[in-house]
Amino acid sequence: MSIENSLKLVVQTGKLVYGHDKSVKNAKEKKAKMLIVAKDCKNKEMLEKNVYLGIPVLHYPGTSVELGRICGKRFAVGVLAVLDPGTSNILNEKE
Repeated sequence: MSIENSLKLVVQTGKLVYGHDKSVKNAKEKKAKMLIVAKDCKNKEMLEKNVYLGIPVLHYPGTSVELGRICGKRFAVGVLAVLDPGTSNILNEKE
């Protein structure tokens, strides 16, 4: 399954939080199961340096606008946190 299909399934059946601050907060509180970062995310280097206590970081190959569209949003999404994968296999996705 592609990253895009897995993301769409998470949006439908799981729980996500959007944005750098909310994603980092949930990662530090160990609520996030994975962080997903768009290729043009401005905070990418900071997120990569702090791999939040073993929480995997998946680098989405598209832009933040594309990531937002896949998630059904009308705004750019540079980073998001997966709190509950629902019925998707997003946690098994590799780059």
